[in-house]
Amino acid sequence: MKRIISALCAVITAVPVFMTGCAVKGSGESGDHKLYLKTDYVYDEVKAVFVNKANGNTRETVMKRGEDGDGFFQYSCMGDTGAYNKVYFSYDGKETDEVAFNDLVDGWYISIYGVLPCTEGVAFSREAPLTRLTFPFQGEDKDVYVWTPEDYDPASEDKYSVIYLLDGDCILADERGLGTWNTPESVVSAMKHSDFKAIVVGIATRENTRYRELAPDLGTPREEVADEYDHRYGNEFCDFVVNTVVPGIEKQYNVYTDPAHNAVSGSSLGGLESFYIGMEHPEKFGNIGAMSPSFWMYDENTWEDYLKQKDFSQNAPFVYMYAGDDWKDNGICAKPMMELLEKLDYPADRKVLDLYDKGDHRVFYWRYIFPEFLEAMYTQKVAALM
Repeated sequence: MKRIISALCAVITAVPVFMTGCAVKGSGESGDHKLYLKTDYVYDEVKAVFVNKANGNTRETVMKRGEDGDGFFQYSCMGDTGAYNKVYFSYDGKETDEVAFNDLVDGWYISIYGVLPCTEGVAFSREAPLTRLTFPFQGEDKDVYVWTPEDYDPASEDKYSVIYLLDGDCILADERGLGTWNTPESVVSAMKHSDFKAIVVGIATRENTRYRELAPDLGTPREEVADEYDHRYGNEFCDFVVNTVVPGIEKQYNVYTDPAHNAVSGSSLGGLESFYIGMEHPEKFGNIGAMSPSFWMYDENTWEDYLKQKDFSQNAPFVYMYAGDDWKDNGICAKPMMELLEKLDYPADRKVLDLYDKGDHRVFYWRYIFPEFLEAMYTQKVAALM
């Protein structure tokens, strides 16, 4: 991937890039990248097994024991990001799930809470410190969580990109007890290995209203879900995000306001609504992260009628679409959506379909995949491994 990023620096000057600049710190031609692992317990031997998702090739490497930290043990090894884009860890007769491996991934932490992103030399916190704001929506105060990097200085003129996350109460915070994506930790890792800065904004959605808030009204839903989704106000939620939340963040924080530096992302219904928000407002969101999106709500004809009204010749958002297994996750409806975008001449270099047949419809899979979204935005190009 280092070779890809180096090449992109020369060819994408006319294409908006989410991250400022186009440099990976310490990048070279070999694709070698140092990967760290933290554990709660010490093991006689820990192996990193690097995986190429596309062809199934693997490489097993014994990790070296490093300097122990405060309450954790640390291992490391080198991996080739030009040949592999997943990794799992083998230790004490156990194996973890496969997680992202690329130039913006510093390391992972095997903890009692699962496998979590982490950065060597940075104190680990399962839940990053957040600032809670409230904005009015449909007669109530809706919580919005904001995470800023440690070096964020409100008095500085330095500007930051913004990643807006739907379902913020279980993606950025953990108010539903489902775990989180640990996005701040992934962003810290990416900041260590590149030259961008970003804050993360999580927009809460109450469990008993999310199936309405995150469901845009594009017409008649499929018959089998029509009764359940008879009241949909994802359109109004979209207006709330664009006309209330975004201006509020731009007023209170040192952030860029152009679409190249704004991303909107979510999973399941949040992936559906993120896709809708980005398509409705490409002048504001230049990047979409649709994780396991619930495109099944509408049939292909309804989606085509909606999308063919859009002008993709200019200002097309970069779309990163992830889905796991066809039936355990939403892979079965993500693939037809990508085919529809191709049919409607959506720019080939502005879309990625990242399929992972082992993936399930759960929070920890979206945690594992989020660093791939970050890298995809950063490079703005589909890597050959995908």
